[in-house]
Formats: sequence, structure tokens, C-alpha cells
Amino acid sequence: MNPTSSRAGAISGAGEDEPLNGHAPLTETRLIERLLRESSLPVIVADHLGIICDLNGEFERVWGWPRARIVGEALAVLVPSEFHNAHHAGFSRFLVAGRGTILGQPLGLHMIDGAGRRVAAEICLCAEKVSGEWRFAATAEPAP
Repeated sequence: MNPTSSRAGAISGAGEDEPLNGHAPLTETRLIERLLRESSLPVIVADHLGIICDLNGEFERVWGWPRARIVGEALAVLVPSEFHNAHHAGFSRFLVAGRGTILGQPLGLHMIDGAGRRVAAEICLCAEKVSGEWRFAATAEPAP
């Protein structure tokens, strides 16, 4: 089973017992590792603290963020400043509840690219527990 994404950004590839809709905690499926390896879309990964820990080459190419410059940074570096509070609140709510309502759904948002420009994007988020800690991934494409 290959994790893929439609142009709209919805991540698929998990089985029935591995929901991506955020209404139930995900099992340790290693979906994020498969997504990084197999997706042709830009993918970025963060740990439970919101620190960027991995990305694929397509993310580097499309968004202009070299791996050496972004790994170890807070996810907020990708979020326009006026949305930092909302981003932090949503991230915290997920960590407390262990679920979210926006996972697996295409979202029209803005991101900051490697040159510091604000760019409209289609983003789809997923989460999974790995060794007892949440990890998060997003496919992120510039909006058409």
C-alpha cells in the first residue's frame, strides 16, 4: 500500500484500522516514514514538540528550504506570524486530546517559503504515535 495524495491533498494509504480523520488516535503504522520515502509530494515532518525533524527532497525543491537550514527549527518558521497563536493553540489541543478535527483533510492555508515569501498552499496533515510520542507530517503543495 503506497501513501499517496490527490491534488486536493488528502492523504490516503492507511488501512481501516488506521484512521486519518483525527477522530481516533492512530496506531504505530509508520505511515509518516512511508510518506517520506514514497510520496511524490512535498512532505515535512515534526516531532511532538513541533520541531521539524525530517523532510523529503520534493519539499526542499518546491519550498526552497534546504534540509540543513530547516531541520531543528520550530514549525512556526513555516507559519505566517499572524497565525502563530492559532497554530500553537491547535497543536496544544491535539497533544492534550490525542486527536484533531483537521487531520486527513485538505486545508487551504499560507506558508512561508525559504525566501521568506508568504505562499498560498494546500496542506494535508497526519499524525501517528511512534515509540509513545506523536509525530506529525504534512504534504504541502503551492495552491493552484
